[in-house]
Amino acid sequence: MDAESAIHIHRLIKELHKSGKTIFMTSHNLDEVEKLCTRIAIMKDGEIAKIGTMEELRSYYRSTITVHIKHGSIPEKEMPSFEQWLGSFAVKPKSDGTYTTFLLKNEKEIAELLRTFYQYKIDVYRVGVEEPTLEDIFLEEHYSNDLTENI
Repeated sequence: MDAESAIHIHRLIKELHKSGKTIFMTSHNLDEVEKLCTRIAIMKDGEIAKIGTMEELRSYYRSTITVHIKHGSIPEKEMPSFEQWLGSFAVKPKSDGTYTTFLLKNEKEIAELLRTFYQYKIDVYRVGVEEPTLEDIFLEEHYSNDLTENI
């Protein structure tokens, strides 16, 4: 389907949803499903394996959250204390001086992380959070058992 037709169909689906209609959609285009659907069912071997909102599916499959922070320089006098805090807070944070990547256990740790940057008077310019896509979730559901069965 061409881009203009796809946009038209997406609008139609959203309008039907707003008017209270339930629409069942089946597709292999997972990006499209992620954009349009409010609840998603993942099928495996003809059975529903998981069902929920995108956020519910993400929280079920997410074991860690990857957070990338672009920040200003760390004040020289704060460096030892900040580095000690980094080591105690996050598992193997990676930093090049202006970008630091953290693996966190939950979203609440993002707030704690930002409070600490501000406490140390480190400017935060950008925060990026990586979340699993529907494709990541689908592949995890379909291949996690296959991988363990073959070991």
